[in-house]
Amino acid sequence: MIVSIVPVEEIYRNIPLTRVQTRDGRKKDESGNPLTRKGDVFSNIEGGYVQWQTIQLADLKNTKKLFPDYKVLDSQVLQDVVNRVETSFSNFTTPDKNGNRRASQDSKGFTTTNPSLTLN
Repeated sequence: MIVSIVPVEEIYRNIPLTRVQTRDGRKKDESGNPLTRKGDVFSNIEGGYVQWQTIQLADLKNTKKLFPDYKVLDSQVLQDVVNRVETSFSNFTTPDKNGNRRASQDSKGFTTTNPSLTLN
């Protein structure tokens, strides 16, 4: 797989400020009406932060063009990876109600049977 380093200016240059809902949403209210409708406009930048998860999910077609190795992967697999990264990052950066980070044990250190490799 070929990896390239892209300057930050290049990454931000192509991010649209808004996105348009392309179909009625799946979530419904009590009356059975969709919460979002086709044609609704949403911001890609909220509170000064880019909504990377939404942008990456919407741009998977171009990702497959830029990285031909990704063509062998199903789109659902790539979508799942984006969602898992977002969940993991959110768990790592957002404290719970007690102020503790919800990072997995893997990111808090590891132990082995070899004492020279123990990190805590």
